[in-house]
Amino acid sequence: MSLSRKFVTWILLFALFVGGFAAYGYYLAELADERAKLELLGAVTSKTLVGSLDRMMLSGKTREVQEILRDLDTQKAISGIQLINRDGMVKASTDRSREGKLLQRSEAGCRECHEQGMDQRGFLLPQQDLFRWAEPIRNKPACYACHHPSFKNNGILIIDFSIHPFKKHIRDAAWAGISIFSAALVIFIAVFLGLTRVLVIRKLAVMGDAMRRFQGGDVTSRISLPGGDELADLGSGFNEMADAVSVRTREKDELLAKLNSSNESLQREIAERARMEKAQQEQMVFLQILIDTIPVPVFYKNVQGVYLGCNRA
Repeated sequence: MSLSRKFVTWILLFALFVGGFAAYGYYLAELADERAKLELLGAVTSKTLVGSLDRMMLSGKTREVQEILRDLDTQKAISGIQLINRDGMVKASTDRSREGKLLQRSEAGCRECHEQGMDQRGFLLPQQDLFRWAEPIRNKPACYACHHPSFKNNGILIIDFSIHPFKKHIRDAAWAGISIFSAALVIFIAVFLGLTRVLVIRKLAVMGDAMRRFQGGDVTSRISLPGGDELADLGSGFNEMADAVSVRTREKDELLAKLNSSNESLQREIAERARMEKAQQEQMVFLQILIDTIPVPVFYKNVQGVYLGCNRA
C-alpha cells in the first residue's frame, strides 16, 4: 500500500471516530434542545389552558370545556388533551372514547408520571411518539365551594404533543450536519493529499531514486531538496554519508592501485631471479661437461679447502 493510501486510510478512520462522537454529541444536544422546547411549549400551553378552565369552571360553563379541547386538538403539535379528576377518572378528553374511563397508575403513560413525581412534569413516551405534559390543577379558595379545602389538587391536565415534527427536525439537522461534515472531510482529504504530495511524496521519491542509484554503484548520487524541514535534513545526512563512502572508496581504489603496482614489481623481480638462476644452472652444467672432457683427474674445492667436485677421469 502506498504512503498516500495509508494516510487516507488513517485519516478516514480518525475522521469516522471523531465524527461518530461528534454526531452523537450533536444528536444529544439537539435532543436536549428539542426537549427544552417541548417543555416550554407544555408549560405555556398548560398555563393558558388551566387559566381558561378555571374561569369556565367557576362561571359554570362546564360544557364549553369540551369545545375548547376540540379546538386545541386541531393544532398540529397537540396530539391529545385529557382532564382527569382526583380519583383518576377522565372527565374531558379530545378523544371522547376515553371520557369516563378510570385510569390506573400501572398504565403506560401514567406509570412514568407517578414514578418521576410532579417535580418533572414532562416526559417522553417513545413507544407512542409522544411528549406528555402533566399539569396539576391546584385547589384554590375560589374552588372550595365544590372541592374540600383539604384537597391540594382538584385534578390534573394532561397534554400530549406529537414528537414527529421534532424528530423530523432532528433528522434533518443530523443529515445536514453529516453532509457538511462529509463535504468538509472530502475537502480536507483533497487539500491534505495535495500538500502531502508536494511536501512529502515528491521529496521521498527524489530520495528513493537517489538511494537506488547509490545502491547500484553510483557513488556520486546525491539528494538535493529545497526547504529546511526534516526531509531536507535527512537528505543532507544521506549526502554526508555518501561523501564519506566516496572518500573511503577513493582511498580503497588508491590502495588497490598501490598493491597492484607492488605486485607487478614483485612478479618482475621473481621472474628476473628465476631467469638468473636458470642461467647460472646452465653455466654450471657447461663447466661440468667441460671439466669431464679433460683426460687427467681434476679436483676443485672452496676457499676453506673442502672438495666440491671432480671430473670423470
